[in-house]
Amino acid sequence: FVRTWNGTSWTQVVSNLSASSDPGTHAQLSGFAIDGLGRQVLAWNEQQGTEYLAYVYRHNGTQFVPLGGAAIDAVPGGDSGQVRIAIDGCNQVYMVQDEQNGKGGSRDLYFWVFR
Repeated sequence: FVRTWNGTSWTQVVSNLSASSDPGTHAQLSGFAIDGLGRQVLAWNEQQGTEYLAYVYRHNGTQFVPLGGAAIDAVPGGDSGQVRIAIDGCNQVYMVQDEQNGKGGSRDLYFWVFR
């Protein structure tokens, strides 16, 4: 859920910000930033089937839309871990994440640029 303070109360902006329609999935917010145009950018991990995938969404003034298509899956079958985002002075969004290299494997770092 995303809500905003209107000066007297909280009003709902988005009722369900989930990449999955499955009500049994788990999501973990990992990053939040605001670009130079005042647009909110959110990054999180969300369970999809048996793995966790990363997502980055930006608010376009009306709704949150995914950056980079849909799920960000560096290693199919691996689990996304920590996700962090940054925005530069030109409103370019960057993400760094660690992802497990297969089930039980080592964790590697991945750097993403959303153009």
